[in-house]
Amino acid sequence: MTNEEVDHIIGTLPEIGANADLFAETFYERFFEQWPETRDLLSRDVAGRNRTLVDEFIGLASLIPDLDAFVARAHELGARHRAQGAAREHYMLIEPAIMSALAAVLGDRWCGATAHAWHRLHQLMAETMLEGSTGAAFVSRKR
Repeated sequence: MTNEEVDHIIGTLPEIGANADLFAETFYERFFEQWPETRDLLSRDVAGRNRTLVDEFIGLASLIPDLDAFVARAHELGARHRAQGAAREHYMLIEPAIMSALAAVLGDRWCGATAHAWHRLHQLMAETMLEGSTGAAFVSRKR
């Protein structure tokens, strides 16, 4: 990622944190529309689940200036998600839900450069979390 892309990411984190409920609600609404069977994989404690999503999302994104810390945290999250039943295709599906949530929270600040930076970060997050999941346990259901 370029320094400019990192600046876009870091610059939007306070707004995401300030609008955590909107971010989480928009994310889960979009995610469950596309992948309803994942509801059973997640906690029924909606408030706790929402708080965890935002905390983990902001926490991981904030580490992007320190690539070693980012990779270590992403690997840890990937291993945890695998233990909770996440599959490879969930990582592929999650981006539209994240982008919808970001657009809802950032409003006018959701421009081409910011969207591109978040797309690049999502790709890095997903790939690095998948590495942390030990790969072999993630076998796509689509063949």
